[in-house]
Formats: sequence, structure tokens, C-alpha cells
Amino acid sequence: MLEESFEFQGLTHEGMADFFVTPRIMDPQEMAEGVLFLASDAATAFNGTDFDATGGQLA
Repeated sequence: MLEESFEFQGLTHEGMADFFVTPRIMDPQEMAEGVLFLASDAATAFNGTDFDATGGQLA
């Protein structure tokens, strides 16, 4: 979906990298790892928290 959004807007990953703290865009595997953590027993202390999985997107 991100690829399609960039294409529609005439943007590229390289052009958008400056808007991310990481300076890259997270890949699907990284997103899945966050979801797996939240679904695991290791995350039992988390309740009602927002997790920003955008790699620190600034804009």
C-alpha cells in the first residue's frame, strides 16, 4: 500500500527517507515482529499504549 501511495503522489523511498528518524522505511517483517511481541507473554505489562511503528516518521 505504501508503494502505491508513493507512486500516486510521485514520491520515492529515497525522497521520503528524510522524513523518517531511522532514515528508512520499516519493512513488513519489522512490523510483524512488533505485532508478535504484543501478542506474546512478554507484553503482558502493556495496556492501553500506542506503539508508533512508523520508524519515527516526522511528517
